[in-house]
Amino acid sequence: MSSIEQAEQHIAQGEYYLAQQIFTALTHNRPTSKETGYAYMGLGKLALLSKNGHKAVELLSQSCEFLAGDTTPLSLLAEAFNMVNAAEDALTVLNYANQIVPESPTLRYQLGRQQIAMGELEQAKAHLLLALSGLGLTDNAHPCELSIEEVSIYSQCLLSLSQLVIHADPVANLNMNVGDNTSTKAVNRLLEKALRLNQLCDNINTNIDANINNDAVTLNSARIVLHYCLGHLFHHRQAHRLAFDHYQQANNLQHQGCCVSTSELAAYFHSIKTFVNKGAISVHSDRHFDITPIFILGLPRTGASILEQLLVKHNQIGSAGECDYLNDDVLSSAYKLTAKHYPRCISDLDVQQLNTLGELYLRKLKQYVNPEFDTKAIRGDSRVFHPDITHIIDRSPANFQTVGLIYKLFPNAKVINLTRQPEAVSWSVYQHYFEKSEPHLCSLKEFELYRQEYEALMAYWHQTLPGFVLDVSYEALVDLPESQISRVLAFCRLPFGDTQVKQMKEIISAFNMVKDVSWQDYLGFVNGNA
Repeated sequence: MSSIEQAEQHIAQGEYYLAQQIFTALTHNRPTSKETGYAYMGLGKLALLSKNGHKAVELLSQSCEFLAGDTTPLSLLAEAFNMVNAAEDALTVLNYANQIVPESPTLRYQLGRQQIAMGELEQAKAHLLLALSGLGLTDNAHPCELSIEEVSIYSQCLLSLSQLVIHADPVANLNMNVGDNTSTKAVNRLLEKALRLNQLCDNINTNIDANINNDAVTLNSARIVLHYCLGHLFHHRQAHRLAFDHYQQANNLQHQGCCVSTSELAAYFHSIKTFVNKGAISVHSDRHFDITPIFILGLPRTGASILEQLLVKHNQIGSAGECDYLNDDVLSSAYKLTAKHYPRCISDLDVQQLNTLGELYLRKLKQYVNPEFDTKAIRGDSRVFHPDITHIIDRSPANFQTVGLIYKLFPNAKVINLTRQPEAVSWSVYQHYFEKSEPHLCSLKEFELYRQEYEALMAYWHQTLPGFVLDVSYEALVDLPESQISRVLAFCRLPFGDTQVKQMKEIISAFNMVKDVSWQDYLGFVNGNA
C-alpha cells in the first residue's frame, strides 16, 4: 500500500491527524511531482472536512499545479470556493474541468448544480440533461450495466431537474414557465426516466452484497433521492395520492438512518431556558464593532433565503449565507475558555472574553463576504472586503437556540425570526430533500415535536429580551414583500430608498406569482382520512 493510499484509508476511518502527518511529510519530501500533488489534495480534503475554506483553496490550488489535467482537485477546489462564497471562481473552475473531460456525467452534474445556485437555470438544465445522456440509461439497460455511483449521479440529476421545474425559488419559476405545455412534456419525460431508474434500484437492491456497506449506503441514498423526485413530478401532475406515497417512502427511508429522536432534545432546550437567564445575559460585550450582524433564524422552509435575496439588494448588506460559526467556532472557543458546553458556559464568560469571541465571529463572517481570489497569489491575503458593507447576514435557522448568546456577543445585533403557518411549514419540510438526516426533517411527528420546542424557546426569548427579536411571517413576506422589507430595514436602522425598490421589483413580482399552498392538497393523506 502506498503512502497516499494509507493516508486516504486514515481519512475513511476518521483518523484525520494520522492522514495529515503522512500528507504533510510527502509535501516536504517531494518524492515525485504527482505524489506531491496528491498530498496537497489530501490536505485540501482535510481542510474541507474541518470547514477551513480559505486553507482548502490554498492547498487545492497547489494540488492543481502539480496535477495538471486531473479534474479531481479542480472539483474539490470548486467546493472550496463555494465554501468561502466565491461562486464565480467555482464556476470558472468547473467550466475548465468540463473542458478537460467533457464526457464526465459527474462534472456535468456538479456544473449544473453550480449554475442553479447562481441562477443560470437554462444552462444548468442543459448540463444536467447532458449528464443524463452521458450515463446512457436506456429502456433495455440491465441493472448490472450500471454502477452504484452512476445510479447515484443519475438520481441526483433527476432530482435537480424536477426541482427546476416545480420547486425552484420564485425567481427561477419565472424563467421556467411552470405549467405550460413544454414544462408538462418535460415532466412526463423525467417521470419516465425516474420510474425506470426506480425499478432498476429495486432490482439492484435485491442483488447487492450486504457486506459491501458503502454500496448499500450509496444505493439507499439514491433511492431516497428518487422518491423525492417522483413525489415532485407526481405533484406537478396533480396525482396527489401517488406524490404522497413517494414523499412518505422517501421520509421513511431517510428516518431509518437517524440515530436520535427529537424528544431527546427536550432536555437540551429546557437547559437553555435554565442557564441563559436574565442574570446570565446582564453581562455582555462592550465592544463597538464596525459590522452589525443580522441573524435570520427560525424553522427550516420559512423563507430565510427569500428574505436574504431581498435584503442583499441593499448596498449596505452582505451575506455569509447559512454558516455554522456560532456553533463551530464561537462555542468551541467558549468551551476552551470555560471547560463547559453551551448553555452552561454562558455565565462564566466575562466581558473581555465576550469581546474576543465577538471579534472571532465577525472575522469569520467578514472573510466570506465578497471575497476575490488571485489563485496565483493565494498564499497571501488576497481577499477584498466591500467597503460599503455595514451589515452581514447569517441565516442559519438553528441559531434560534443561541439568541441569548447572540445578545451577549452583540447587544446591537439584529435578530429576525421567520414564522410560517404550521401546516404549511410542516408539509414544506416533509416534501423537501435535506441531505442531512435529522429526525425532525424526515418525519411529520418528529417535526411537530421540534416545532413545539422552537415556539416555546422563541416565546422565552421574547420574554427575556423584549424588542431584541423581530418576527416576520412568511405569508406577509410573500404577499406584501415591499412593506415587510421596509419594516425589516427600519428594524436594522437602514434606509429604504428608491434604488432598493427598483432592484427588488423582479423578486417581488416573482413572490406575488408563486404561492406555496400545496399542503392543502395533502391534508387528507396526512390525517389518514383518505
